[in-house]
Amino acid sequence: MSVPGENVVQQPYNLGDYLHFFQLYRRNQRRQRNWGRAFETAVRNGSFKLRPPYVITGPSQLRGKDYENWFTDYLNTFGNESCFMPFYWARIHAKW
Repeated sequence: MSVPGENVVQQPYNLGDYLHFFQLYRRNQRRQRNWGRAFETAVRNGSFKLRPPYVITGPSQLRGKDYENWFTDYLNTFGNESCFMPFYWARIHAKW
């Protein structure tokens, strides 16, 4: 009768493994440093623009006027009950 884990062979890390881990660690440090420098430069000179995380999805079968209505006329497309961002749509459709 065998005990769970009894036949597992423990292989310790050798010197080559530690060298490989160290190389990965150093490469990540260099990448982070380079990315940080590029980011700071972009922020300083004003070329960095924070984009909102938009994902635009819609049915692939829509064409022409149906496609336009899908994105422009929210209430007719989904109805008032399904409005999950009421303040956003109220601001967009406000007449002022």
